[in-house]
Amino acid sequence: MYGKKGLAIVKVQNPVECREVQYCVFQVQDILVYLVYRSPNAAQESLGELVEMVRTVRRDCLVAGDFNLPDIDWPTGEASRRTAPFLEAVEDSMLEQLVTFPTQVRGNILDLVLTNIPERVGEVREGGRLGQSDHEMILLTVSCGVERVVVKEVRNWRRANWEEMREQLGRVDWKRAMRGKTAGQMWTFLKGKIHGAVRKSVSMKKVRNGGRTAWMNKELMAAIRRKKRLWRAAKEGGSMEDYKEEEKRVKRLIRNAKRDLENKLAERTDGNKKPLYTYVKKKTKSRTTVGPLLDDNKKTLTDDKEMAEELNRFFSSVFTREGSGEVPDVEFPKDAPVMERIWITKNAARKKD
Repeated sequence: MYGKKGLAIVKVQNPVECREVQYCVFQVQDILVYLVYRSPNAAQESLGELVEMVRTVRRDCLVAGDFNLPDIDWPTGEASRRTAPFLEAVEDSMLEQLVTFPTQVRGNILDLVLTNIPERVGEVREGGRLGQSDHEMILLTVSCGVERVVVKEVRNWRRANWEEMREQLGRVDWKRAMRGKTAGQMWTFLKGKIHGAVRKSVSMKKVRNGGRTAWMNKELMAAIRRKKRLWRAAKEGGSMEDYKEEEKRVKRLIRNAKRDLENKLAERTDGNKKPLYTYVKKKTKSRTTVGPLLDDNKKTLTDDKEMAEELNRFFSSVFTREGSGEVPDVEFPKDAPVMERIWITKNAARKKD
């Protein structure tokens, strides 16, 4: 397992002891990641180990790897008698399988991505083959980190009473009010009048920062709650078909909600690009950072203080210090227009104040 340098990854003790299945568990921010490999020649006991491991997963988990179980039809939810216990364990743990394309040259889906947070997985796609492998690499993007929900009050500009503000500011005798004031005093007076008009004519509203994706809506939330109710009912002897139908409906609603939001952001005509930039920033997981750096001795620097000192040394070495003498005269063409000298005095400046 390779991890990007600087990313906080914590090794977690494996919850189940396995002999036929190789796997490891890592905590990446708020998500628990299971990386799994089961050999195609593994003994039958390996399926029991997989079942036991899957039943240990908790909230916010991602289970990915090469399971080598070609006799499971994930789109229809059908499996052979041999692999049926594993499929049942996946369903019991409320895990969703996200790989929909063949991952092996024979057309089988052998590499899986199982998760109980599918709404936080943005994309799952082929990544090509590595070396002589007959498997496709799987590339996926996952939203990590819990955003702190903050409730704050802001001005509701959409319901602002613009006519009332115009009337308030129009009743001010600006010429008389500004007479005899300095520039700073005039600015303070203007700002106070505008803020007063805003307080009177623009109401406040409460907004929440974080805690919910931008494409989430009431219909989708209701569908997700209904899917959970149907799952609980199915486990108590109810209809599994009803649950699977609702699960398909939730997936369709999520796709449509994401597409509608992106179309809405792309088609905005009011000139406000901030919502688009905010959405793109949340979708972009790479962040520009400084370093690592190489010093003159080809030593790799990763410590923040060492990199700051190296940057300071480099920029100091290329800094140009100008002489303290008089500025040299510039030679102008003979036919160049000449600007007359301008004299500025204190009294003239005070008169213009």
